Amino acid sequence: MNMLNHLNAQKTEAVNSPFALSLPVISGIRRLRSLGLATLAICAFVLYASAGAGEIKAAAAPDEEKELTEAEKIELLITRVANSGGVFVRNGSEHSASAAAAHMRMKYSRAGGLIKTARNFIQHIATKSSITGRPYLIRFPDGREYKSAEWLQARLAEIESATAEECCSLKR
Repeated sequence: MNMLNHLNAQKTEAVNSPFALSLPVISGIRRLRSLGLATLAICAFVLYASAGAGEIKAAAAPDEEKELTEAEKIELLITRVANSGGVFVRNGSEHSASAAAAHMRMKYSRAGGLIKTARNFIQHIATKSSITGRPYLIRFPDGREYKSAEWLQARLAEIESATAEECCSLKR
């Protein structure tokens, strides 16, 4: 049985597997070397065309760290607010952390596509009242109080300096 027939036979056996062609290629690498460069090039083209460029690229670099998008950073900031355990003071009224997070999420969604970065989010959404201009504050049970801009900038610095593995745990 020649190599292409062998590949097609194994492809038929595992047609639903995303690795249908990669396993025969890996297991038959020694046979490919003996067939010569032209046959190797044809087999590589068949593999590439059958599997799709995106699947090969994804399989080739699984260990690369994925950088967070700005939208993911914003969502992490809002999650940090919700889980902070602090009381948020907005226009002189106290609000729970979950209510503050919901308010920030509402303002962010109303801004549409105007907010492009996490820093824009802090500056334009999560820092002060858009009606009165008064800064938002966060007060913790131990008495510490911060302007929300300062607290959120510190959280953003933590998020941006985290490794990919740490960011996954931040998303939970």
